[in-house]
Amino acid sequence: MKKIYLVRHGETVGNANHIHQDEFTPLSELGQSQAEFVATRLRDLPFDVMIASPYKRAMQTAKTINKELELELVSNDLFREYSRPSEIQGMSMFTPLSKVVRREIEKNFHNADWHYSDEENFSDFSKRVKQAVTFVEQREEERILIVSHGLFIKMFIALVTFPKSFNSHMFLEWIDNSWHNNTGVSMLEYHEDKNHWRLLTWSDYSHLPA
Repeated sequence: MKKIYLVRHGETVGNANHIHQDEFTPLSELGQSQAEFVATRLRDLPFDVMIASPYKRAMQTAKTINKELELELVSNDLFREYSRPSEIQGMSMFTPLSKVVRREIEKNFHNADWHYSDEENFSDFSKRVKQAVTFVEQREEERILIVSHGLFIKMFIALVTFPKSFNSHMFLEWIDNSWHNNTGVSMLEYHEDKNHWRLLTWSDYSHLPA
């Protein structure tokens, strides 16, 4: 049986200011302190390996955690965040163009053949995250720490929790009705003999100051 811990990166300036982020967005001062808090929380757990998104905010979080854990750190592009259209990266979510683009994407979200421009659609994103799930399932380690992003973590957990019924309609509801806090910790079990996943903890952020 494997135990998998999924940690969202610390807060960024983009998070705080509702900006569509790119791969180079760094942690804010608050995000760095959040990473230090979660590192302290995780330091006494017996992890075998850490896997992280290559995006700057995730790697900063992972490296801060690894100052305490001293694990093998594997960077893997499968674990990066959902890719939005390049036209709106770096743009406020409240600008007219951003609103138009997001409306068009949501309107066509269930069409596997539609793209606004160079973004991932639901089909692209779910296929990539399924590959990430398989990557984790095939690792030899039993205790795996993953540092990634909010939408990635939601997709990962949804795919393993509802492997037969999950679809684009469910994902939109899941996005609207759930929140994964910065440095929140979600924990899952994977039973290899049954090829069965179970969610144990969702976005626990009790390590952060009130």
